[in-house]
Amino acid sequence: MSKVRILNEGIIKELLDIKNVIEVVKQVYTLKNSNQADLFPIITHIFEPGKADMDIKAGHLKGEANVFGLKLVSWFGENIKKGLPDVIGTIMVFDGRTGIPLGILSAEHITCMRTGSAGAIGSKYLARKDSENLLMVGAGHQAFFQIAAGLTVLNNIKKVTVYDPINYKFAVDFCNKVKLRLKNEILLRYKDDKIYSEKLAKKFGITFVATDDIEKSTGQADIIVTATPSRKPLIKREWVKKGTHFTCIGSDMEGKQEIDEN
Repeated sequence: MSKVRILNEGIIKELLDIKNVIEVVKQVYTLKNSNQADLFPIITHIFEPGKADMDIKAGHLKGEANVFGLKLVSWFGENIKKGLPDVIGTIMVFDGRTGIPLGILSAEHITCMRTGSAGAIGSKYLARKDSENLLMVGAGHQAFFQIAAGLTVLNNIKKVTVYDPINYKFAVDFCNKVKLRLKNEILLRYKDDKIYSEKLAKKFGITFVATDDIEKSTGQADIIVTATPSRKPLIKREWVKKGTHFTCIGSDMEGKQEIDEN
């Protein structure tokens, strides 16, 4: 039997960069659309509504790669208060020809990068090209990746407004730190590509502002990204201006809801 490769969080962070992850996620969507990839039914379990849950997602990539795998990810919201990551996960990859295990990977960073990339791809192709104002609802771990990937692919964003439904201070703290994180975690990866680095630096050099008025901010937004564990609408229909694009990341299982369904 072949050796199973094990990749921890540190190795994953060294290997992945947001530009390439966005491109890979885009390719996988194309493969799924052309019936070259399958997704299996998701298994979910809620340990405590709004506080802790888990899901198992699995799929098969056909063709030359011919691999299948699964990812178990859990979310424990209270972990932040304990100094622990709120998103924890493991990925297992298998050979599609023999079923032999090929690798075990830490899933936290992969999940955040993939989810951020998926949101960015949606905004790139579905939002108005002249969109300038992005509203991020939720200031948790995923918010950074949604913003980083979104700004990477969108060309006209001038302001990002951050609203946190739990605590306004979380949004303030996020905005105070986000530019430094974008520089250290994203921009420095491209220091050897001066042209692209300068282009990205300009995109990241926009205004970030925290808000405690979601109604007003919703009315001003061209793109709204929600990444919360909410189980009730945070945004009402009458607040939204015509042509606004939504990416709802937190509404990923039955019982979760972030926007007005009407």
